[in-house]
Amino acid sequence: MIKYKKLIGMKVLDDGNKETIGEVYDAILSKRLDSLTSIAIKNGKLIKEKNILPLNKIISFKKDIIMANSNSIIKFEDLEDEEYILAEKIKFIDKVVYTENGECLGMVKDLLFDFNDGKLIGYIITEGLLEDISRGRSFIPNIGNIKINDDSLIFGENIKDIISKNKDYYKKLLELVQ
Repeated sequence: MIKYKKLIGMKVLDDGNKETIGEVYDAILSKRLDSLTSIAIKNGKLIKEKNILPLNKIISFKKDIIMANSNSIIKFEDLEDEEYILAEKIKFIDKVVYTENGECLGMVKDLLFDFNDGKLIGYIITEGLLEDISRGRSFIPNIGNIKINDDSLIFGENIKDIISKNKDYYKKLLELVQ
């Protein structure tokens, strides 16, 4: 598992010669916004090239380095606009989270992905600084039927039951990805 904010800035190295291919600057999501399909990378050269590395072409993923074959890189300009959705464009971070009845559950602080298959596992939520200090951050699983607006995410009313029934599991999950 990996947090979105941890993914950003990771180095991508060529598996063959161990040279730097670039650095991750965004995640590319599926059209349904439920999984990570590729990572967007830019090189460190004077004239920056933006490229895409499909998730299924990553050879290995370590603590702070991604290993790939440089032949797997796709030039960003070779893709059609409808082939990718940058997470940055959706701006998940700092969106307010509501239930369908308008109850505020907090604000998105990070996304959690399963790096093996790219699935968006869920959203790491803050309810404010004091709550974060006293109880820690909350977690809302990505269970579908989510409405994404410009400034908010809206979940079905059943999300509160799911969160309360699985609260201990979610706390342990968040501890694993610290």
